[in-house]
Amino acid sequence: IINNFRADNKKLPITIPQTTEELINLLREGESPDKLVVVDCGGFDSQFTRIAIAAADLVIAPANETFLDLVGTQEFNQTLREISDQVGREIVGYVFFCKVPSSKKHFPNMEDMIANSSNLKLLEHRISALNEHHINQFRGLGVTELPATASSRAGKEVRALCEEVHQLLHRQ
Repeated sequence: IINNFRADNKKLPITIPQTTEELINLLREGESPDKLVVVDCGGFDSQFTRIAIAAADLVIAPANETFLDLVGTQEFNQTLREISDQVGREIVGYVFFCKVPSSKKHFPNMEDMIANSSNLKLLEHRISALNEHHINQFRGLGVTELPATASSRAGKEVRALCEEVHQLLHRQ
């Protein structure tokens, strides 16, 4: 939806596969070293999600410390265990806190749950619930794309999270 607000020359190449075959073909494009395929699974379990996870070089998932996120993250750990068993290799999901209060530093319930999970790890960086994110969405832009917000706390958080994900991708 946000991509529709971007200027035509700034639109991201988004593909929405309709079949598992289309998804698999799209994922194969990511096998090329100069290609990056990002799959947004929407936070629910489906055949599409399981195929994407099985093929992924890196699995990241946003979470908060709400009751529903705690339950969903536990279920996600179970799903990752099942997919790991099916494909014969350990798949780890990297969780980051997203849309959390900017003043909150500790999330003991989620941190403890992830620490005791077999297939989850917690990323160091997070995305706080800051106004800059909402302002830029109406332009279809991220906080790092506009000079007015690129150096803001929101921009710094996004760049730090992206760098952490980049490091994980290149460690594999």
